[in-house]
Amino acid sequence: MRSGVIAFGAVAGLGAANGGFFPSSWGPAIVLLAWAALVALMLARPATFPARGTIYFGLACAAAGWTALGAAWSASTTSTILEAERALVVVAALAAILVSLDRRWTLRGVVAAVSLLSAWNLLSRGGSQLSGANAAPVGYANALGALAAVTILLALRERRTWPALVLLVPELVVSGSRGGLLALGLGLVIGLVRRPVLVVPAAALVLALGWVAQGPRHEYYRVALDEVRAAPIVGTGAGTWDEWWLQHRPTPNSALDAHSVYLETGGEEGLIGLALLCALLAVPLAGRPRDRLAFAAYAAFVIHAAVDWDRELPALWIAGLVVGAALLPEEQVRLGARRTWALATAALALGGLGALSGIAQLSLSHAQDAARSHDLARTVRLTRRAARFEPWSSRPLEVLGQAQTDAGERAAASATFREALAKDPNRWQLWHDLAAASGSRRAGDEARRLNPLGG
Repeated sequence: MRSGVIAFGAVAGLGAANGGFFPSSWGPAIVLLAWAALVALMLARPATFPARGTIYFGLACAAAGWTALGAAWSASTTSTILEAERALVVVAALAAILVSLDRRWTLRGVVAAVSLLSAWNLLSRGGSQLSGANAAPVGYANALGALAAVTILLALRERRTWPALVLLVPELVVSGSRGGLLALGLGLVIGLVRRPVLVVPAAALVLALGWVAQGPRHEYYRVALDEVRAAPIVGTGAGTWDEWWLQHRPTPNSALDAHSVYLETGGEEGLIGLALLCALLAVPLAGRPRDRLAFAAYAAFVIHAAVDWDRELPALWIAGLVVGAALLPEEQVRLGARRTWALATAALALGGLGALSGIAQLSLSHAQDAARSHDLARTVRLTRRAARFEPWSSRPLEVLGQAQTDAGERAAASATFREALAKDPNRWQLWHDLAAASGSRRAGDEARRLNPLGG
């Protein structure tokens, strides 16, 4: 039952925090999930781990490690390390689930969490016209649609979860998510196929190809493929697609993501990162499925990732990976005292990293509030604190420089922006702000080079 509580808490908690999209939610999530894993290890007598879970968890750790390693060559160290922090949320969640895995209760936890988020969204509309515009609390209508699609298939598994369909089906409809509807349909078909494993990647490819003609997505995909060709093996660094888009976009459309997990991962993390991701997602698909509806739900999750930025919403990404964990064979292996203490030590270290991240993000958030209130002295103090906890990041300096510019301290602002650019030389906004603060023609030219259609 513990794994059900953990699954519910992770999905519902991150879902309520804008899907976990913003860095301010990552530190607390890592701390809580790492401590949940630690408590589960200490309570287990003896501590066990799913046999295939070792591979699943190991690949999640390898993918997170590769993301972090990309900071060594990334076009934006700041963005890449932030993506590594987001990946640690997933690692902590899988650790907590796998050390206490109960398949039935884990899936029930996901159903309960998504049902709660769906009820929140439906009630928050307050009788307004049904559309995908209102995306509270997750913050993105398509993510709510994807969560509903995956969870509808889970809710169909047993009678006691059928009542959740009263919330999940309307949520999928009002979300306006065509990707969610198609993922649900394809998942249902896959659930009926006798040997569905090879059908999943084929369905994802078909859905992605169909999406190329939808609005500006073909432009996003083309730019992502250009990024893949630019650095095919190691990529340009996680979190850099938005900067690549600004520099190479054919139209002035704004976009933060390529709207395909696989294409964006290939561009940012290269073929190595994409291979690690695909290997991770493939582990629960191996072998003949014993629970066809759970398998169909996981397949819908894998397919939907081909047409949206699911990986950047930890609530959705963790929900899908948790379903994958529940598909692993039930065979357990005893960890033994040495491995138990090694995992416990790793959980403590992970919790410590989460605490440091949380302090940095909280300080930066308060600094932004102080800057909006034109309290320069407090902004200086808080940005310095944030910078102490994330010395690799240009973000505290960016907030400080903008506050100094607003206060009329242009010389100080120019120095701050130059310091930030030493950490993040490819961020066009910093060059733009430096040009505004100092009047530097070179800074303006560099901003226009990095963002030709808007710099």
